[in-house]
Amino acid sequence: MSEIYKKIQGTLLSPCCFSDRPAMGNEVDTLDYIPGSAVRGILANAFLNNGNDANEDFRNIFCSDSICFPNLYPQHRDSDSQTYPIPLSIYTCKTKPGFINEPNTHGARDMLFENFDGSNDRRCEVDSDCGYAPLVPIKGFYNGNSQRPKQYIPDKLIITRTAVNSISNSALEASLHSQQELPEGSRLQGVISLKDDDLYIKLIEGLGSEELVVYAGRRRMGKIELNLSENAVKPNSEFLDIPKEEGFMFFTLTLLSDAIVMDELLRPVITLTPTIMKDRQIGFPEDVDITIVKAFCGKRIISGWHSVAKIFKPDDLAIIKGSTFLMRIEEKHKDMVKKWMEEILCTGIGLRRSEGFGQISISANIHIMGSRGDAL
Repeated sequence: MSEIYKKIQGTLLSPCCFSDRPAMGNEVDTLDYIPGSAVRGILANAFLNNGNDANEDFRNIFCSDSICFPNLYPQHRDSDSQTYPIPLSIYTCKTKPGFINEPNTHGARDMLFENFDGSNDRRCEVDSDCGYAPLVPIKGFYNGNSQRPKQYIPDKLIITRTAVNSISNSALEASLHSQQELPEGSRLQGVISLKDDDLYIKLIEGLGSEELVVYAGRRRMGKIELNLSENAVKPNSEFLDIPKEEGFMFFTLTLLSDAIVMDELLRPVITLTPTIMKDRQIGFPEDVDITIVKAFCGKRIISGWHSVAKIFKPDDLAIIKGSTFLMRIEEKHKDMVKKWMEEILCTGIGLRRSEGFGQISISANIHIMGSRGDAL
């Protein structure tokens, strides 16, 4: 059964808020992307509103990990390419931050390979204009073009509203609040991955069309146009060309979304280890020795709202998107590991994969350039 990758593209027809935590006080923040849990809920609601029942097909599509509904990340206003979270291992000059092909910047370095070329100094070495400033992580998203990477931080609006008096239907005195929202016209994109073509056909038939307009976001006050008609490019799965140790091969595993991973005692973990890699949540071949050479990772609490049950979801601890791991295996096992790579790129890792958690890339092009010592 072959892997299937389909683009899902969204355009906001009105400002929209996707909060990642319960509202506290009189301010509500928004994520800078549409989370996969919201995408799954949007499509599940559209599926039922099209006259379908919550039957076995519905459960196979939306209530299992058969289909991975992705986070929709914002696209740059001047580009149609897919954007990705910038890996946490990419550092830039603190004084003149940004990738090298952007104006007035000192470029970036992939610190995942800092020891492979003998250097270990986290300071800018371009020139003395910045006073050899320290290197800091570069935040946001990039355009996915490893030859000409560009940083992108999406715009956000702050909308001020007042509560409504339920008796007079007028503004409620002393009840002003503000809410962050993604602006109207924002374009977002992600990739649905699955292994069963029949299941995808049933999804489209249940939705009634590959193009639909839906309401979503906090209190369903946002309006989004979705398009599921285009195929996506199959992701790369290859090893890095690092001539460091004879008889060994290297690859990177980078999280494209937050990943919820548990150990054998069902405790959440905040990094990957050889033992965790061989757990069934990730499924790395048990007969292959693997070493985590270096890791750049972080953690955050995942909150959520169950719109059907009308209750808050239990909090989960996740490894954040952009976390990057450099891994080493023996060369004699490369065919076995290559097969695992192709499998895991489609299914993802960890728990709640149908909600967009645990999506990964293997040896992303930006890391391939970094491993060669190229300027980013």
